Amino acid sequence: MTTIYTMQGQFVSNGRTKVLRLQSDPTWIEAVNVTRLAQSSSTNFKFEWMQGMPQNSCIRYSRGGNPTYQAYDGFSRIGYPRPRRGSLKEVSRLGTAKSFASITSSNNSEKATIAVSSGGNFNEFQRGDVVRIGSVTSSTKSTSFSWAGLDYIVADITVSSGNVSALGIAAPYGTSTTAATTAGTLFKVVTRDADYTEPVRDILHVENASGFVRLRLNTYHSYFKGATVKVKLPPVYGLTLNSTDGDEFTAVVTARSTNIDATNPVNTITLDYPWSNLTGTFVYPKMSDEPFTRARISSVGRLANLDTINDLRSARTSDYYVGIELAAGGSSGAPSAPAGFNNDVIAWRAGTANNYLNDPQEPYNIT
Repeated sequence: MTTIYTMQGQFVSNGRTKVLRLQSDPTWIEAVNVTRLAQSSSTNFKFEWMQGMPQNSCIRYSRGGNPTYQAYDGFSRIGYPRPRRGSLKEVSRLGTAKSFASITSSNNSEKATIAVSSGGNFNEFQRGDVVRIGSVTSSTKSTSFSWAGLDYIVADITVSSGNVSALGIAAPYGTSTTAATTAGTLFKVVTRDADYTEPVRDILHVENASGFVRLRLNTYHSYFKGATVKVKLPPVYGLTLNSTDGDEFTAVVTARSTNIDATNPVNTITLDYPWSNLTGTFVYPKMSDEPFTRARISSVGRLANLDTINDLRSARTSDYYVGIELAAGGSSGAPSAPAGFNNDVIAWRAGTANNYLNDPQEPYNIT
């Protein structure tokens, strides 16, 4: 006997990775891009994944060709526990360590490229993922950015011979002649901020935005317009505050922008703090400056998620969920992944199939 449990739904894509929370751990899923059904015969419109296939892989279908297997930009099964209520720390879960051969970035660019080590691949990473650089070695520390220990957003991927060979990440701003000998490890990060704390984010660039300070941050954040924040700018970053506040100041968020794409990964907030209160030129620290205090931003005076104050609720309800993560479709051309482009309509079905003929606990007779 075979038992099949099926779930289905539909969503409008925002051009980024999509997580479907499901009622059971799925063994198969298919997603159809309804918006792309009537396009050219080479356009991928349907994507499938079945148990036994690698994480983040898929089978693609187009109107004019045979199905093709893709080792990246597909589906990933996930299980996501929330942190313990009242936790005072941000909870992170890291994937398996992956070695990379080099990090390279152009002078005064907002993007860097991480190349995989020989014989490896980055197939488990998607556009919009957050990665943490765990360790870095370099023979030119005086000209290589201090990368290690921070999280970065994946802006795009490079595919070579059917595998992801490089990641484009949102990177520090400044002059760097990072050598090809720079190597290390990175991890995929699944992060959730604790119930009672606002996140702390690292600053990759401080710039003048029409007379006010604009910060480019290392990863996603929840600093909303009107929020009060505290900024710490140690002298190693090249900027000095024209005040008696040392290297810290408070300000109000007046604007925010997040547009993670292959050309210019933007993740900024603008403050009501006058640029004229700063002197000097922003310089992102190098490995030769380590150890040093990081430039960071944190929230001031707001208690996050007040609806979670009832601690006893966690004793009688489960916050764990299982589901499927659909990779984003890219930023140009035809969608290459199941989550599609911005405003694409995606219909999906997922399910669990158990064949009890193969279950030793379920005796059967064939006559």
